[in-house]
Amino acid sequence: MVQHHSEAARTALMENMNILQILAIALSAVRRLMVLVLTVRSVNICMVAMERSVSSVDQLQLVPAHTVRMENMKDN
Repeated sequence: MVQHHSEAARTALMENMNILQILAIALSAVRRLMVLVLTVRSVNICMVAMERSVSSVDQLQLVPAHTVRMENMKDN
């Protein structure tokens, strides 16, 4: 009777440990998925910021350096 009781307790404990292992694996997978989503999102934010900075640089009117030097020499 006592041995049967301890065998049932051991079986229940093993089932609980299996459930905990499955939960741990599921939580690990969810964590990895969240890290992946956050990484993709931060890369996307960086890409948008780079595109905005490039477009603002494109809007600047860049003057060749030798033209600026020539104008400075005329002023002096």
